[in-house]
Amino acid sequence: MTAYPELDQLELLHSEVRKRETEQGEEWDGLDRKATTVWSATGVAFGLVVTSAAGFSGTPGLTFAVFSMSLLVLVMGLLAGIWTLYSRQRVVVPKPETFVTRYFDRSRSETLAVLISTRVAAFGMNAGVSKAKEWRLRVQMSLFAIGVVGIVTSLVLRELKL
Repeated sequence: MTAYPELDQLELLHSEVRKRETEQGEEWDGLDRKATTVWSATGVAFGLVVTSAAGFSGTPGLTFAVFSMSLLVLVMGLLAGIWTLYSRQRVVVPKPETFVTRYFDRSRSETLAVLISTRVAAFGMNAGVSKAKEWRLRVQMSLFAIGVVGIVTSLVLRELKL
């Protein structure tokens, strides 16, 4: 028979794992809020630029090329925002019905030990998804910044008639 730590120790570990899971969930929600904000700003910037696109007709080649590339980058930023927000496949374990049927007749110490180890494993799987979501958000923010700088550059070039 496997020896498990005392019940008080297991309950302490379980509460700490649950706290960290909560923090991880809040971190994910924060990343989603940032991605939504950047996505909205990108959409607004794209909409404003498209409505003023007529002002760029007949401009010199360099100005038009910078303007066009900036629009393309903003579109890529919008797609990156969808990509960032879509990637929300969070592992939540254990499934209650499976856990209850497997551990209904087991000791409290054994059940709690298994629950802790299962939650720690899920936390590890979710950590990889969090890192991917954070990287995607950085790509999204970079595309937004590049697109806006490109639009501003094209406005300056248009004023300089280059």
